[in-house]
Amino acid sequence: MRKVLIGVCLVSAILTGVALVPGAIVLGLLFLVVPGVVLIAAPYVFAASVASLVAVSLFGRLGVAVRLLAYAGFALLILGLATAAAWQINRPLMMDWEKLSAEDHPWTGDKEGVRAIALLQDRRAANGNPVLCLALCQRLLYSGTAESVLEAASPEAASPADHDSPVDLGQPIIRYRVEKRASCPPVTLPDGVIRQSELNVFNKRQLLDEAKTRIAAGNCLIAERATLAESDLVVVNQVLRDGHQPYMRDRWNLALDTLSARRLTVFRIRDGRPVQLSRETAMTAYPVFTPLLIGLRTGDPIDIELGIVRVPRKNPGEDIATFFEKVFGLKGIRRVS
Repeated sequence: MRKVLIGVCLVSAILTGVALVPGAIVLGLLFLVVPGVVLIAAPYVFAASVASLVAVSLFGRLGVAVRLLAYAGFALLILGLATAAAWQINRPLMMDWEKLSAEDHPWTGDKEGVRAIALLQDRRAANGNPVLCLALCQRLLYSGTAESVLEAASPEAASPADHDSPVDLGQPIIRYRVEKRASCPPVTLPDGVIRQSELNVFNKRQLLDEAKTRIAAGNCLIAERATLAESDLVVVNQVLRDGHQPYMRDRWNLALDTLSARRLTVFRIRDGRPVQLSRETAMTAYPVFTPLLIGLRTGDPIDIELGIVRVPRKNPGEDIATFFEKVFGLKGIRRVS
């Protein structure tokens, strides 16, 4: 039995080494499929044969009943150690997860009296220049949800904790509003970032075309300087962390930081002071399932390689557009007849 296990260990070790060569599994699957399946199975066979060889060496001379109990105990010990190792590996990531979401709370305000809405976003959260009137700004104005939308870049933060600093009501900002005029002054109106859901709302007509149609009809988009104090509601949308994706390049890195976080914080301006009404942190992470489990990681359609198995953990939260749709009933732009 021991000699057989040694032989299996050697063969599976060689096949595991071949499986780790970039492109080897793909080539194996292309040639009659079976070689690729063998390469995929090789690491599992190697791990099982090594564990079996150790168990046989330690307990092989015991009686049958005692030997079976020893084998079972040895297997449980390995599983327990693997579980403890995964917990320890994931501990920093999970601590950060809990810390980032510890003070989150749902919307506790109302929309009565909200006429001027300020959007403070960083470039990553806005998917573009945060001071331009992009898709959400255009929707808020031309759907009648807000009388004015104030846009500015959110302050840069050195750490996630800095994102909770109070908003500066003296911050310069660009105010966009709609005004009926005989002719409209020029204003930068870029192509908004259009989501598929928004295309469905507008019957697949471009949001920019709708805005331009209304401007051509005399509903001018006016841009002017203002301060944050002139808003009724301030929505801060920031990317706190950009975690690494556990793809091909980092597939063996157990300490890989995979936590990505985005925070949406809403303030109501009351008596010249910002009052926080809600805070939600959307997060995605890929903790290690167990160091013992090796699975496939796919990148390119033709790339299939082995790597540490990670299980995605998500707290999707609401994006900024969904927040306005839910709380303010934000709809699409009413078409000009």
